[in-house]
Amino acid sequence: MPHRHDTLQVAVCCYNNRGVCRKQTADPDRALEDFSAAIALNPKYTKAIHRRGKLLEDTNRFGEAIKDFRAAKGLDPANPEYDAGEQREAAASGSQ
Repeated sequence: MPHRHDTLQVAVCCYNNRGVCRKQTADPDRALEDFSAAIALNPKYTKAIHRRGKLLEDTNRFGEAIKDFRAAKGLDPANPEYDAGEQREAAASGSQ
C-alpha cells in the first residue's frame, strides 16, 4: 500500500506534467490551473513554481511572474534558471 507522501508526490508531478502539456497545446488557462494545483499540494515544488512564472511571463502577467520567479529562487538559490527569470522581469520592468 503506497504511503500518503508517495501518492501526494505522484499527484504533484501529474499536475505539473499536465500543465506542461496544456501549455504546449496552447491552453494557458488550464495549464495555469494545473501548475497552481501542483503548488497547492507542494508549495516548495520549484519546478511548478518556475513553470507557472514562465507561463505568466508568456501571457504578459509580469507582476505575478516575478513573484513566482522570486519564490523559486528563494527555495533554490543555486539554480541559474530561476535567477534568469527574475533578471528578465527586472529588465522588462525597467524598460517600461
